[in-house]
Amino acid sequence: MRLTGISNNVTYNSNDTGDIASFYGTVITEYPDAWISYLNETAKNAGLEYGTDYDLDKPSSNFVYFNFTSTNNKTLQSLSISESVIQADLGTGLSSSSEDVNWSESGEDENTEHEDKSIMELGEWYYFDMFSGTYEETLMSVSSIDPNMLTDRDEDYSLPVGSFKNYELSPYSEVNDFNYSMNNNGKTLNLNFGYNNFSSFNSTSIPTKATICMIYSFSGSKEPNIVMTLTGTERGTFKPNSGWCLYNQTFSISSKDPEEITLNLKVITDSGSNAAGTFRIDYLAVYLS
Repeated sequence: MRLTGISNNVTYNSNDTGDIASFYGTVITEYPDAWISYLNETAKNAGLEYGTDYDLDKPSSNFVYFNFTSTNNKTLQSLSISESVIQADLGTGLSSSSEDVNWSESGEDENTEHEDKSIMELGEWYYFDMFSGTYEETLMSVSSIDPNMLTDRDEDYSLPVGSFKNYELSPYSEVNDFNYSMNNNGKTLNLNFGYNNFSSFNSTSIPTKATICMIYSFSGSKEPNIVMTLTGTERGTFKPNSGWCLYNQTFSISSKDPEEITLNLKVITDSGSNAAGTFRIDYLAVYLS
């Protein structure tokens, strides 16, 4: 294989923006182990110690987190981020001919039209395939943020039709829910959701609206404020009701690519006393129209 550099553009340079105290980055990739190896080697060559000066985490097979926080002995003197485009060409001796593929073993008839599952269609519900989060600016563990746990719900409960922010569901039984204990008052649980397994929208239909359906709860004596941001635009603040609640709202969007459909939830506990509790999500899906 022959690799050819096409371009290299600097997208961020701390020398242009001033000093920064910490750095938190997310790498979306199909090769997370290679990125972990590269970031580890780069950090160690700079004299950084894993677990003390920086942290690395791989919450799923699609992305890697890198977190650096300045300490008394080590600070971030400068940070430069560049974007490179590299062309990969097959070398001599490698063939991409269709003769190399045994179609009879594929399980598909040659006359059967292949459904491209990487394309998003209108009129369909979709589950997020990327899930990350921090609490008090600390990365959450990999085991607690599996997006697959948000794809099922209590099917015996018939959800109401309409627009809601905290419609109480009773009686409702959770199924494989995400839950996180917020042990301190006045702190923020920051949850991020996105798509990595979809390449594009249907060429004849670009979504103009997205409906967010979420079943969630907070167990505590004081309800937190929940701030929702969809596709980079803040969509309002709401509070949970008692027990399991239904959030179902439709928003206008102008996304040209599935990766632009991102959802952020900031769960902020009250700064007063006895505001701690556990935030839970049992179901989360997006409907495009």
